[in-house]
Amino acid sequence: MDNFEIMHENETAEKETLVWQSSTCLYVENCTFVNCHIIIKDIFNIVLEDNNFVNCTFDLDFSRTTKVDINDNFVSYPENVRALDECLPKIVPVSGGFYAYKFLMNKIDGQHCIAKLWIPEDARRSSAGSAKCRAEKALVVAIWSITYEWNHRTGKVASYNIDSVDVVNHKCLSRLGQSIKYEVGQYVIPDSWDNNRFAECTHGIHFFLDIETVVSKFITDRPSKAKHIINDIKTLERK
Repeated sequence: MDNFEIMHENETAEKETLVWQSSTCLYVENCTFVNCHIIIKDIFNIVLEDNNFVNCTFDLDFSRTTKVDINDNFVSYPENVRALDECLPKIVPVSGGFYAYKFLMNKIDGQHCIAKLWIPEDARRSSAGSAKCRAEKALVVAIWSITYEWNHRTGKVASYNIDSVDVVNHKCLSRLGQSIKYEVGQYVIPDSWDNNRFAECTHGIHFFLDIETVVSKFITDRPSKAKHIINDIKTLERK
């Protein structure tokens, strides 16, 4: 896969075959495509926002795609949705309640935390195709705060400590200057809910289905250190 981005902004096309493939990111915004045939293949990140796809057909291969964010009228056309459904199986459980995990950052001191959530049976839930999921509400079951001690000579974590905490005012990455309160034993509810399954970074409580993903994605990318942190948290879970 080539290390470059494919970008289209404020463009129009009619009765054309468009091939978007072999790049790290496909970014399309404020474009109009009418009666076009669009081929998307071998793209790592796909962002299609605020476009108008009218009577277009698609050949989609998302086997190497880790993130898809489609937040426009693409989903207004049934054929588009069917094409996406074939390529993007739902990761999130479609029914019943389940546990999930979320990375939190304390707005006040920047402390890194992990929350264990219960997604209730009656909560709407969504997954666009990557490991990230979201729900319209979640019960906070537990929160663990992770404190690091750094070896400044090597620039690596020398040691860490994990503590259970009751409340974290999570700094919202998508809403600058705002925070959401996560409190053990209480439900957390987003400002609104986006029912578009194919919009990943949108309204909802975002989470992952396993703690391993959260630790390796947000806490540390060192497998040996991640393994120890995960084991310590699972020990705390059992208490």
